[in-house]
Amino acid sequence: MNKPIRKVASVVCASFLLTTTLFSSSPTIATAASEPITDSITITLKMPDTVGEGYGREPTDFNTIYQMVQSDGKSHPQRTGWSGATFACNNSIAYDKDGNRLYNDDGSPVSPWEETGRYNTTDSHEGHSPSKFRNEIIEKYSKELGQERAEELYDLAVKSGKLLEYDPNSEIPARWINTPQNAHHGPTGRYVIHSEDTRTIDCTDGQTAYFYNNLDFFITMTFDVTWEDEENGTSTGEAYWELQRTNPNAPSELYAYSAFEVPYEKHVAVRNEEHTVTIASKHVRQKGPIQFHMNAQEAKGVSMEYGFGYEYTNKEIGWVCTGSGEEQTCEYDSSPDWRAAEEFNLAGSIPVDHKQGDTIRKDTIEDVVAEKFVVGRQDLWNDSSKTSKVFHEEWSKASSNTNKSRYELKTQSTLPILPGDLEYQVEVPSDAHKDAGYRVLRSVLTNGHYYPVDVDDSLKAEYANNTGEPGYDYAIPLQQSVMNDKGMSGNKRKFDWKYETDLFFTTKHTGFQTGYGYAADVKNSVVNNVSLPSHSSLMSQGRNLSEAAFANKVGEVYKDDILYTNQNEFDKLKRYMIPVDPDSPLEPMQEYKNHTILKNMGLSDLKVEFDQTFTFERFLFGSGADDVFYIEQVDTRQGIGSMENVHTILIPYEEVKELAQMKMNRTTTKMHKLRFADRDFTDKVKAVLELGL
Repeated sequence: MNKPIRKVASVVCASFLLTTTLFSSSPTIATAASEPITDSITITLKMPDTVGEGYGREPTDFNTIYQMVQSDGKSHPQRTGWSGATFACNNSIAYDKDGNRLYNDDGSPVSPWEETGRYNTTDSHEGHSPSKFRNEIIEKYSKELGQERAEELYDLAVKSGKLLEYDPNSEIPARWINTPQNAHHGPTGRYVIHSEDTRTIDCTDGQTAYFYNNLDFFITMTFDVTWEDEENGTSTGEAYWELQRTNPNAPSELYAYSAFEVPYEKHVAVRNEEHTVTIASKHVRQKGPIQFHMNAQEAKGVSMEYGFGYEYTNKEIGWVCTGSGEEQTCEYDSSPDWRAAEEFNLAGSIPVDHKQGDTIRKDTIEDVVAEKFVVGRQDLWNDSSKTSKVFHEEWSKASSNTNKSRYELKTQSTLPILPGDLEYQVEVPSDAHKDAGYRVLRSVLTNGHYYPVDVDDSLKAEYANNTGEPGYDYAIPLQQSVMNDKGMSGNKRKFDWKYETDLFFTTKHTGFQTGYGYAADVKNSVVNNVSLPSHSSLMSQGRNLSEAAFANKVGEVYKDDILYTNQNEFDKLKRYMIPVDPDSPLEPMQEYKNHTILKNMGLSDLKVEFDQTFTFERFLFGSGADDVFYIEQVDTRQGIGSMENVHTILIPYEEVKELAQMKMNRTTTKMHKLRFADRDFTDKVKAVLELGL
């Protein structure tokens, strides 16, 4: 199928002499053409005529020949390649005065004919503009090439400014070689197609005759066509890297991608396409797009080097003409001409600057969420113009999160253990984040610990630091419980992010604390997709644990109530209580920091650390001299004044002895070194005195 005519401006005209190279079975890969390419084309045409073979009838009367000769051919301007002469009979020149015939030296009789005119065309001795023979050229080549291609070939010939010249080397058609009139001609050049001489040896004075000879010959022209490229190489595509969670139980991996398109429609032919990507020791080179995963740590801190290239030609082989004379043919070869090969290459370098596995140490959680963490970079190419984009993951505090990073307390009270509700958003180059079910975290979600400066004595053994983090005596577990997908917001996907910790049951009267492993329940629920215990079940377990722990650690009968057992008070069980024991190192008006470490955060698998700072002005319990909120130390006995309203109890001696013995045997254990732990002592006294409860 012919190429659209719009390609004429860049068409290749190739002569037959070029075809042996262009059709080589194993062409070498060419380098870019530094100069325009010039090709040649030779076209051949039998000199057009109005008579003779393939045209009209030859002239057969004297008047026509006479007119042609006398007008020097002007009477029949379209007749070419002929010569002619006119004669009149004059016997006086062929006979002597006695009427005897005269003879030439060679013995031939003298002709009685006198020449009255002679002319021959000069069209085989001069050049002809191809525009003169437009119709003939197009008619000849349209048989082989079609009308459009023949017109294209004609236009190129005219544009060249060259002329069609007589071709003395064109072969005479075989049918004319052995004819009598061509006996003196060779196998090439001009040849006679018609010859006639009407003169006779005898004639009557005044009689007329003529000689007429018509020749055919071929005219040819060879012209150069210079081809210059009009289309440059180009490409559209992208190269990027991003962090991806391929294994739900392992760190994220680095995914590399490079894919570029070849604009085949802009080129005649393309070959040797090649993509390359190099990251650290990983190197891939192949024809098609590249994609692979690799260890994110190995790729960290280097660059993703990528490249794409192809070899192309915008030149077709074009016109190929073979033979000469009547046998000459031309065809248009739309095969690629790799002499005009050029190379297109693009290359880029993208920093691989992710934070995968890093520790982010900040003073406060506000400082943490102010950061953005790179999870991907992309170079986007459009018609060889590059734009680059950086992709992040980031956190923010939810609007409902009122937790602070610094607390200035009036006295020893409680602080939130949890960092509060967070929001998370992420975007990656592959657009994978736009898919429902997009996985960011490991299957266990994130977790960590809250490291308080001190805890109540009843919790020290249970929450002793065994996390491997040095510098902290105690550690309270944190477990992410919520990763709710909120869908797309602009180009980013958003999630709600929430943590849970253990429950700390505190008794109302003694302040005894017991920890329940709620964080482990949450983790089990996340990993195994099981339901969390109900609130009533948790409260029941809390009471049982408190009772058992009190008896085990204190050695006294548990007689107390648990605080915050209503469902709407559930979050109060997740707070850190500043120890009130006098042995605690915590002092008023001193600054202390509870430390939080969260692990496996986001695609970056970050380890995030930040502090919670607090001070308190006064102790909660103590004597009046300690400037405390609640005075727990026994004051000096005071007189009772009037006995009028005093209720008198008569205690028998035996009961007095029993009470004294009870006093002597009473425990010396005091909760927080302030309150006796045997809350049942009063009941024992009442029982002895039979006062009832």
